[in-house]
Amino acid sequence: MMHAHNQTWEQTPHLAPALTAMILGFVVLAAFGSYARSLELGSITALAADEAVINRYDELYRFKNQGTALQQAAFETSGLLPLYGSSELVMNRDYNRPFHVTNLFRDRPSGFTIFPVGKQATTCLIIQQRLAAVGPGLRGRKVAISLSPYWFFEGLTAWAGGYAGNFSALHAGELAFNTRLSLPLRQDAARRMLQYPETVANRPLLRFALENLADGSLLSLACYDAVLPLGMVHNAILRYQDHWNVVCYLWKHPKRTPSPIAPPGGQQLDWPALHRQADAWYRAHSNNNEFGLDNQRWDRSLRQETLRKKDTRSDQAFLCALERNQEWVDLELVLRVLTEFGAQPLLLSVPIHGAWYDQCGITYTARRAYYQKLREICARYHTAVVDFADHDADRYFCMDYVGHLSPSGWVCYSQVLDGFFHDRIPPQAELPPARVASRRSEAGLPSRPAHALH
Repeated sequence: MMHAHNQTWEQTPHLAPALTAMILGFVVLAAFGSYARSLELGSITALAADEAVINRYDELYRFKNQGTALQQAAFETSGLLPLYGSSELVMNRDYNRPFHVTNLFRDRPSGFTIFPVGKQATTCLIIQQRLAAVGPGLRGRKVAISLSPYWFFEGLTAWAGGYAGNFSALHAGELAFNTRLSLPLRQDAARRMLQYPETVANRPLLRFALENLADGSLLSLACYDAVLPLGMVHNAILRYQDHWNVVCYLWKHPKRTPSPIAPPGGQQLDWPALHRQADAWYRAHSNNNEFGLDNQRWDRSLRQETLRKKDTRSDQAFLCALERNQEWVDLELVLRVLTEFGAQPLLLSVPIHGAWYDQCGITYTARRAYYQKLREICARYHTAVVDFADHDADRYFCMDYVGHLSPSGWVCYSQVLDGFFHDRIPPQAELPPARVASRRSEAGLPSRPAHALH
């Protein structure tokens, strides 16, 4: 018997080294994964307070938005509030810097700081995939999501180029092969993702999984189950690649590795003073037009665009686009992911720039439908929402009609986020009557902030 056993090993001399190499490989991967997570968790608070996180020209900006390692670390770290959004999270103008949410909370004056996740042309379908990739790390955690009304009535679906520019194979794979999400949710998400075929054209495994999920027949679901293990392995490889990218970045930038940061404070920010400072600061940069738009953008493009679009639109066309827009479907996908993972979300919506849309021919009566529909969907999922509808007539909340926040807008956003973190967010204000909003808009007056926290 012993001779037979030895003969077997002699006939397969390669098995022992191969098995040893496999075990050694698993040990090395586990050790690297543990080291990477330790480094990421130790650095994440300092990174959140670093402008590299929101600087589109920094390498970290891509890793943060396209990967999962830093997002998961942010959710696991106390004193951080992840904020998902789009280009409004980037510092668009130098005059925004002192009032940008990451700067207002940089030194954690009230006990926390913001970890922003978002880049230009991010919409709900991308946000949904990012949140799905965080997975169970969402459970019991607070997360804020910033929406732009522009997504919901300009066009009927997200811009294909913007979606492709934000697409992450890791995030998409984490959603497609995530068995912690219900099958109906994965199927609905797959149908929407397949409406952007160029993003999966060169990813056969992901495309195959999405197509079979979307089809939903017994045979298709059997095919999906067959490739599910391969998808999980592929996701694991992409996660390790993501960890490697972050670790290499931190090695190259030792000043952004674990370092002393200001201890959390416990004082209240002086919100009335900040509102006054931000308003005065921005008015000096928006005084060459009657709409309160950024001076530079007005001179460069908005003056001509305003003249071109004056009285060219109607309430009927606006309401038709609002009703048919696929962004509402994607928003529900976001809320379903948050619900299934047990997160504690807050939705913030930039207000529509009422004065600019008035001159286009769209009245507050029509615009009010956006706020109403948003509130109804959030109520269906028991999700807190602040839509700043009482600022629809405020010409100084945004620096343009697309929804990029001005200093005044950032202070309003920050005040609500501060209340949300400390469980002091007030109930949503009633929608202003149309005639009141129109009268204030005609007078060029900002509305009184109904969301001020006392």
